[in-house]
Amino acid sequence: MITEKEHPLDNCQLFVQLRKFLHEYAQSTKILNHIIYWSGNEEHIKSICDHVVGLLLEHELILQVPHGKHQDLVARPNGPAAMNHLRGLLVYLVLNRANEQFLGDSQWSAHVIHLCYQLPAIPQLMTIAIALNCGLQQPLEEFLACGPRWLTFQYFETFNEVLSHIHVNWQDTLPLLFAALKAAGRAIVNHNLPEENKRLLRQMASMLQRHLLDSDRRLKTLPRASTRRIYLAKVMEQLLEVLLDTLNDPQKREKPKCFAIYSQMSVDISASYSNDHVTDLRLFALILLDSLQRIFHLISVDTFMHWLEMPSPRLLYSYQELICSQTAELLKLVQSDEELKQHSVCKQMQGFAEAAKTLEQRIAELTIGELLAFLDGDLGDQVTNEQALAGLDNLFSRFIAFGNDECLETMANHLHLLTKKHAQIIINYLGQVVLSKMVAEDEGISVTEVNHEDDEDNEQDEILSNEEEEDEGLLNMVLRPLFMQLNVNDKIEVLLLRDEQNVTKGFNFEAPDHRERRIRFFNRLDINKSFPMDEFLVLCYENANKTWIDFSRLAVTHTRFTRLFWRLAAQFCPKLTAFHISACADDFLMDEILLQKPNALRFLLYLYGQRQILNGLYISSRHMRISLKDGRCPYGKEQLKQTQNQFLEACANGLAKFRKFRDFPSLQIIFRLLLMITVSEKHLIFQGARQLTTLEKEQPKSEAGDDADDVKMARHYTNMHACLPEWRLNHWSLISQVIKTIDALRWDLATFEEVRVNTLEMAVQYWGHGLSHLMFLNGEFRKRVLNLVSKLTHKDFWIVHLTEDSSNNTRCVLRLLTQSTASEATKLFTKVLNNHTDCAVVGELSDAVVKVNRESAFRAFKYLFRQYLIAFRNHTRIDKTCTKRQHWDHLMAVVAKAPFCIRNEITEQASAFAVRFDIDIQTQQRTKSLIDKEMP
Repeated sequence: MITEKEHPLDNCQLFVQLRKFLHEYAQSTKILNHIIYWSGNEEHIKSICDHVVGLLLEHELILQVPHGKHQDLVARPNGPAAMNHLRGLLVYLVLNRANEQFLGDSQWSAHVIHLCYQLPAIPQLMTIAIALNCGLQQPLEEFLACGPRWLTFQYFETFNEVLSHIHVNWQDTLPLLFAALKAAGRAIVNHNLPEENKRLLRQMASMLQRHLLDSDRRLKTLPRASTRRIYLAKVMEQLLEVLLDTLNDPQKREKPKCFAIYSQMSVDISASYSNDHVTDLRLFALILLDSLQRIFHLISVDTFMHWLEMPSPRLLYSYQELICSQTAELLKLVQSDEELKQHSVCKQMQGFAEAAKTLEQRIAELTIGELLAFLDGDLGDQVTNEQALAGLDNLFSRFIAFGNDECLETMANHLHLLTKKHAQIIINYLGQVVLSKMVAEDEGISVTEVNHEDDEDNEQDEILSNEEEEDEGLLNMVLRPLFMQLNVNDKIEVLLLRDEQNVTKGFNFEAPDHRERRIRFFNRLDINKSFPMDEFLVLCYENANKTWIDFSRLAVTHTRFTRLFWRLAAQFCPKLTAFHISACADDFLMDEILLQKPNALRFLLYLYGQRQILNGLYISSRHMRISLKDGRCPYGKEQLKQTQNQFLEACANGLAKFRKFRDFPSLQIIFRLLLMITVSEKHLIFQGARQLTTLEKEQPKSEAGDDADDVKMARHYTNMHACLPEWRLNHWSLISQVIKTIDALRWDLATFEEVRVNTLEMAVQYWGHGLSHLMFLNGEFRKRVLNLVSKLTHKDFWIVHLTEDSSNNTRCVLRLLTQSTASEATKLFTKVLNNHTDCAVVGELSDAVVKVNRESAFRAFKYLFRQYLIAFRNHTRIDKTCTKRQHWDHLMAVVAKAPFCIRNEITEQASAFAVRFDIDIQTQQRTKSLIDKEMP
């Protein structure tokens, strides 16, 4: 196992072994600095290279792999961990070069001086031979691109001279040639020295002239036409690659990590650096374009067509497709440079560029089997992340893949490349599946299908089972793990799309342990710590409704959790919250325990105003501020109406449930909520109009008389809010349940309860707010109300209100009194006082109470008498025709009608008027005695 060398230039065992070998070779075989030329020294060079290969194999720094074209073995680095060892070895050889006499000792920096003069002087051609034969090709390229320019120029020159000697076969020469050209382009960027650049460019032009078969005569030195076609394809491809590498924005190109290893080899004795890379890179590009033109002229139609059958180094591309693609990229790059784009070869290659296929187009041509083979790496070459991502994008665009096990397995194997976009594609697909199922259900089953239903039951069941298994595989193998790796914002967007597509109506995302994890999450939630948003969203992925419901249950327990709930809902994910918050109201308004929580009423009121809150409404200690614009969660008229409708429907369901079980406290909470809503709507409309007026003053109309856009938007929102009361009063489900609840709460002398009457009072009070509106409803709606009233048990008050029956007979009044609320009773007593029939009414009421003879009946009388006293007090204030004494006597006459068993209590209630009527206590006592004597 190789240990990575942290400091490549540190002395090591490899250096010691190499030093010992070279000293022994120089002493016993041949002095190394005498090897000036390649010719005649081939055996010495080969012997030294073979020994170096042996040392590197001993240290496991290189591997020897088959050449592919012949029997020789080729040395390659043994992974990234070996690279610093190999870089250090190359620098070690360069520092001990043979032509040291041309430069002084002072040129080596303090970073490397410790390695100098350790080896016998080595000629540069030997260093290059070792580099190219012993697996140091990459360090040599890095050195040529990053090393000191005074030094690397010499090696470029030597490289040019010995390349054809090291490798005779052009297939081995071309990659090395173009690697050197690419290094030259990068050297201009890394060490931009104008004078040195000119020398280097001349050297590169010479290298191209020397090593490229760029004429018909030189090309024909290759024996066969097929070989010449292959040669031209490889030269074109690699020339274009160097051009693309040269012209891509050098300013954005970061220096490699190994740059310091080579750049600090010597003290910088060069001329000053220049910041202008473009000029010399343009000159280099022109040299390359000239060479490209010479090669281009050698390409025949036959050669071009032959390239279509030749696989290229780029996966999925033939050489023809690759060269066309590179040409298109090149022509796009040169468009920004007037001089380069005018080069004749750019115009000549326009046809190549027009035939180019992008990677996406090439992948789209693959069958799904070929695409899977490409992604799984079965085509032989390693797929880059960019290529794999393009392949995955195409695979996700084929919806048939979502139902195929092999495709799902491939997707699962590439989860690290998948993004929010892929999750959204899956969600859209699932949305279409849900929609198609809903359409199928709406269409129903035809007669033919019914006739064949029995024969096809088993087949249909099998199909449905297979579909469920396919969907389960997609959700569990791909979508769920993909969702888990997304960041918080992406998770929110995916969940929002899922809700918009109604996917949860057709698919179950819940994990088996979801309930336990959800309970544990909220039990452990600490208000003093940051909210675990990621974990919360995972719970929402599995079951958003239940998660939000549980969060709301926690929120109502304490105001701090309430604030946390609304801060999360309104600031972090308002649009997502809008889909699920209505379920919280549904849950709350059916739970008698939750309704009794101290914060329940306020929380429910916030739920009613959820749309405004999620869009930016906030309430401070002093005032309400409404967002009259498209804020975090904009809404339209229909959305607002739908949200209100869902909430009022929940109220109606709550009334129906608690009416059935006679749960008066819960009914009171709901009616109190409805009364608060009535007030809040008025406040919302008033405050909105106030803000609109202020905005109109701040942003006056234009010269054309048009309102500012902000004013138009604000007016739109205020108009929507103004519709809320009317929509609520027209909500039939709520109206009908209020009517039924009032009917169920009506009492008689045998069923009187204080809590029941108080609940009825609130119900009637809420109904009274909408009564005037009811009078203006269309005839059909009034008829609907009357039809419902006709089926009620207690119709009396409805007949009075809805048909304006003004019957004044005592029996009718008595029937109304014995089922009335406090306010209704007060009005009735006021009426009979005005008609001077109050004594008779109270007498009949007393007789009815005595007849029932129950505790509830006596409590009812005391309750009604209290309302009588309120009406009597108001009556005496208005009626000035009678003296105080006459009012007092009348009151005492009414008191005398009370049932005997509670007459003392009634008398005490009435005695409060003695002071008002200037009646002294003795007179009061005498009156009481007279009353007692009148008793039978």
